[in-house]
Amino acid sequence: MRNPILYVCLFTALPAIAQPPSENALWLASFDQVARTVADKYWDPALNGLDWPALQAQYRPRVAAARSANEARAAIRALLGHLGHSHVGIVPREAYEPLSAARHEATVPFRHEVVDSQVVLASAPYRGWILRSVEDAPLAERLSRGKTPLDVASIAEASLRGESGQTIRLGLEDPAGKAHSVSFTLAAPSGRLVSFGQLPPVVLELDYARLSPQSGLIRISNFFDPDALNDLAQRAVKDCANCRGIIVDLRGNTGGIGMLAATLAGWFLEEPASLGTCQFRGSQLRLYVNPRAGAFRGKLAILIDERSLSTSEFFAQGMKDLGRARIFGRPSSGMALPSMIERLPMGDGFQYTTANYVTAGGSIIEGVGVRPDVPIPTTREHLRNGIDPVLAAAQSWLEKPEE
Repeated sequence: MRNPILYVCLFTALPAIAQPPSENALWLASFDQVARTVADKYWDPALNGLDWPALQAQYRPRVAAARSANEARAAIRALLGHLGHSHVGIVPREAYEPLSAARHEATVPFRHEVVDSQVVLASAPYRGWILRSVEDAPLAERLSRGKTPLDVASIAEASLRGESGQTIRLGLEDPAGKAHSVSFTLAAPSGRLVSFGQLPPVVLELDYARLSPQSGLIRISNFFDPDALNDLAQRAVKDCANCRGIIVDLRGNTGGIGMLAATLAGWFLEEPASLGTCQFRGSQLRLYVNPRAGAFRGKLAILIDERSLSTSEFFAQGMKDLGRARIFGRPSSGMALPSMIERLPMGDGFQYTTANYVTAGGSIIEGVGVRPDVPIPTTREHLRNGIDPVLAAAQSWLEKPEE
């Protein structure tokens, strides 16, 4: 299972949408557009050594015989699955409706973490409690379908989403092993809906807080609003000008506009630099960083986990390679390829990879991820005691006097 909506170095295109006489014709036209686009625009002209015409011949009849849009999507996704990379997939047309997106983002009013393939609550009064079931359906079997930490986290999050105001009944196990049934009302997150190009609306959360006289904390959920991101970084750097260090928390950051990694980096570098290179078919684009006046000179810590994707990986690995930041947390998932989204005749979005990303240090992190300098697991005991061990370790490092 891969996260179906991943955003990085995005470009958009909107073809004219004809109105074929039947749903099957729309699905076939969409399949043909997908197959043609991959053949013409995928960054690797060899398509990873695949016999693309043969694969088209294998899956097109499945689309022609589909009895629903979901069956047609499944066949198209199966074709794309042979590419074996992130940032390739289909976004259902329903996801483009702002109200639908807002309802879909409604979730439970507590934080949670995946610890040893179990969902553990991290908010009072249920800190350290394990989530065992959702609406009486056991969660363990659902979580076992995940092949990676990101898969498991995505399944957990999806299980706790629904419409704003909806009531959901959860089966919980307290630290003593006693079972409880507790109902929660789903609510929209605190951020705001933003959209970019052909992307469906997403929730953006940006925040800055002073942790102590010596450190500040920036939280970024995704990279989609250039002005808001720039304003946030400027405010943080100005407020924390005399701090020993700043922490940038990218845990759960789903990515966004690739060049915004360089925008953020400009507030922490004093000399021009590059965060890496996007290698397109026949050309390349360097992620150049232009330092900002008044850039922060103190220590920089970056927090990541398995849900830190794409543009957040550009920023973390780039700043690490430049020797500017220390990385804390858990490895990211290595879903770091530039992509583009087009709308298909059936109304769905089609996301496809347009380039390969090579880090500032010359390595590939697609499928590998960013490795923390200081790997820190989160345990149930941490959550039970209200401790964020990753944030605590980063703050301790920042505020430690230079030896």
